[in-house]
Amino acid sequence: LCSEARCEDAGIVAAAAAATKDKPRLYRRERFLDTHADHTFDEVISSPALPWKRGWNDDWDGRHPSSGSKCPGKTRHILLIRHGQYDLDDSEHGLTELGTRQAMLTGKRLAAQAVGLKKDRYGEVKIKYSMLVSSNVLRAQQTAAIIARELPSVPRQPDDPLLAEGWPVLPWPQGPGFLKEGKVLPATLLEDAPRIEAAFRRYIRRDIDHKRVALKEKALAQLSDGFVPDAPSSTPIDASPSKEEEHEFVIIVCHMNVIRYLVARALQIPPETWLRMRGNNCGLTEIIIKPNGQVSLGTFGDVGHLAIEQVTFH
Repeated sequence: LCSEARCEDAGIVAAAAAATKDKPRLYRRERFLDTHADHTFDEVISSPALPWKRGWNDDWDGRHPSSGSKCPGKTRHILLIRHGQYDLDDSEHGLTELGTRQAMLTGKRLAAQAVGLKKDRYGEVKIKYSMLVSSNVLRAQQTAAIIARELPSVPRQPDDPLLAEGWPVLPWPQGPGFLKEGKVLPATLLEDAPRIEAAFRRYIRRDIDHKRVALKEKALAQLSDGFVPDAPSSTPIDASPSKEEEHEFVIIVCHMNVIRYLVARALQIPPETWLRMRGNNCGLTEIIIKPNGQVSLGTFGDVGHLAIEQVTFH
């Protein structure tokens, strides 16, 4: 177990956990919650995610094949867009005039990307957006509505409250100070963290559940008189690889805390590091998910479509 003197940050805690394998990571919660009981670090930061471990988990989304078989499917591009600048003096926090302009330029950028053809030594990619979804918070709804006008053929999904702004986990190293100063309350973390983790599990995943496909194929192979096939689903039973790599592009308009947490979870880095990233209004972040479950960050908070005078954090 780590002593308080040695455990100065989450990185040291994680390294100690890796060295001691299954031994729990302990912190004196009294350091910033004024109690006298020991808790694991994940309990302290109120993380609903699985405990962080060094190394890569192939089955991070629960969709990896049980055997070492190939993983067909599409490469998913999750485009996360922070809302435009909003009015901090207005209780509804609607977009400012500049925020509206930022959203329009973001929509035009996305539309231009769909018109062109991305081509390099690795091949050609024609961008086609499969859907547009927003959080149910006004500033994100307004941003998404403006973007949607530039992309009239892209299906607009119902606004999703899972994507609303919040506190995904207690950030490190700032978290203890935030709790002491009252900037965040333990109850807020306990309410927001599971919801934002649920957003990660809903949107950051592979397109094919290879375990489900394997079960269906096994059931068909053992077909009997009493077997009743499942109703048609969006997951193909025949998941054989196509000749050309297929791509899917999803647009999600939400909030910076949510985006930062989704990136940390997707890259399998400690989730409490989310506040170490910074992104401006209408910045574009791309998470790329390969069929075999490998994940990369294509871009983070890109505001190349905005003039320098139009770049804002708030």
